[in-house]
Amino acid sequence: MNAKNTDLWIQFRRALLNGDSAACEECKAKILKKDGSARGKIQATQKWGAKCVCLLNEARRLKKSGRLFDSQEGKRLVDKSLSSRLGNEFLSMLYDILEVPESERKPEKKDLLREIQKFASWGNESELERVRAEFLRHYPEAAAEVDESVQDGLLFREYTAKAWKLGASGKGESALQLLFDELKRKKKYDEFLAGKMKSKFEEGKTSRKRGQEDEKLERQMRQNNVSRGENFQVTSGLAEYQGRELRYENVHANFVNNLPAAKKWTVLIDETGSRFDSSEVFSQNTKKKEKGRIIAVLVPDGVALEELRPGFHATGNSFDENRHAVDALLNAPCGILGIPIESLHPIHGELWLPGIDTLLDLIVRFIPIDEETALEVLVEQRELEPGDSKILQSACALCLNRLSRLNPQRAKSIALTGRIISKDAHPWLGYADVVAHCWSGTSSEGLLRYSGWKTPVFSIPILRGFVRRLTISVRETLLTKRTGATC
Repeated sequence: MNAKNTDLWIQFRRALLNGDSAACEECKAKILKKDGSARGKIQATQKWGAKCVCLLNEARRLKKSGRLFDSQEGKRLVDKSLSSRLGNEFLSMLYDILEVPESERKPEKKDLLREIQKFASWGNESELERVRAEFLRHYPEAAAEVDESVQDGLLFREYTAKAWKLGASGKGESALQLLFDELKRKKKYDEFLAGKMKSKFEEGKTSRKRGQEDEKLERQMRQNNVSRGENFQVTSGLAEYQGRELRYENVHANFVNNLPAAKKWTVLIDETGSRFDSSEVFSQNTKKKEKGRIIAVLVPDGVALEELRPGFHATGNSFDENRHAVDALLNAPCGILGIPIESLHPIHGELWLPGIDTLLDLIVRFIPIDEETALEVLVEQRELEPGDSKILQSACALCLNRLSRLNPQRAKSIALTGRIISKDAHPWLGYADVVAHCWSGTSSEGLLRYSGWKTPVFSIPILRGFVRRLTISVRETLLTKRTGATC
């Protein structure tokens, strides 16, 4: 729901807070290159930056004179900063300067309310409860505002879903206008919600057309009993798993182990499905297509994939645009790995990050290696923001640590780095999105059959159960040869 959440805007705001004029100019140029209409937003952000810098300089003066958060002046400055509503990004820097203990750092009310509304609209109960508890700890007197934000989030979810269904069922603009009128009667209409509803309405129309094209393709595939992906399959192979030789047949060429080794890989990770909380993933009441899955597309150095357009999003694309992206992957020596969150063991809470963690474990075991190899992992933001990349980097370090207990030599050969990025931050991230879309089964059965990905890529027999065992113990020796455990 936060349209400003891109790497460039984050970099721009940080450069303003740090007083780095050169970085500011560089960010402005890049932003305007992507969006020439962003001048007004840039000016507003610069005004925000000037207010923040003024307060931060005041905090630095207090610190220089030995007056920190527990002094009268320090407390007044913190209260003033909170009332200025400049955001948690600024507050975090102010708290650092004044050496405010973590237990006394009060986040800004509006940011917490925005988070509550967002998680309510997503239906993410565990995160909603976490932020609700944090809000009530800091602002117990404003409990009514929490309920209001939750209701706003639910309303947002309800009406954007209604708008999508109108488009998907072939209804016209007049039906959408009736929804707007309904919101006005409830005094809940606003331009932001209306804009999102219009976008969802158009997405629904596109989905309807895409579904029709997909059904046509699937009929062709069934009649011919063939998939385009079959042209890219090998017929047999040999691998080693826990000291036992295994033969495999008809493994898709996009399976990672079929690829030649490379010195550098770009790993693009995205998810599909809306349910990642353990209580929902393992519930019989949750629809299969709603259950989370995580997908990685692995691109070796030297492969020149076509750059996808900014804003590429499979659920909003035409059928032809998605098929073009699928063809690009089928024609390139790229690897694909995916895991259903349901393959993990049930634990309390959200399983998105544990799913990323498990997928990384698979990647470092399956990826072919001849010498020192660098993997750059780029994960589209979901629970984490681009500024939270340190968390992903820690997951990468722990992943290599687990591998080192199994195969120290292999772990030593891999350099693994990770970043959380926004959807438009890399021109290849859309490839992971289109694979995720195919796997979701949402008006994409034809494309999935066409690609040949379903069985050989996502449902490799030895991976069923292996993923679960991997989450329990790191003691299974999966690799003694160059390429690692395969099937």
